[in-house]
Amino acid sequence: MAPEVLKGEEYDFSVDYWSLGCMLFEALAGYPPFAGGTVEETWHNLKHWRKVLKKPEYEDPNYFLSTRTWDLITRLVLFYYIFVTLTPTVCFSISFTKSVHQIMIFTFTDFY
Repeated sequence: MAPEVLKGEEYDFSVDYWSLGCMLFEALAGYPPFAGGTVEETWHNLKHWRKVLKKPEYEDPNYFLSTRTWDLITRLVLFYYIFVTLTPTVCFSISFTKSVHQIMIFTFTDFY
């Protein structure tokens, strides 16, 4: 869950993108992206998510996250960050549809 949800603060639809990115990460990586050994460590990881969120690396070369998948995960989390931290004027000038079209996983999708 996004930090605002965990804190019981007000939030909007952007937390759904954060959650989707985190669930996708966990489903594909096998562990949550911000988990810590303690509650305090998990909160620290959430607060410093840009440093903590790393593409998983595996010993077995048959297991990996593709560049397109990693792009999708990071854009979902980043979309949340943009909406939470930028002013409303800046937020509404960002075209979400255009952003979705630019996600590498949709490169071969004809939206028109």
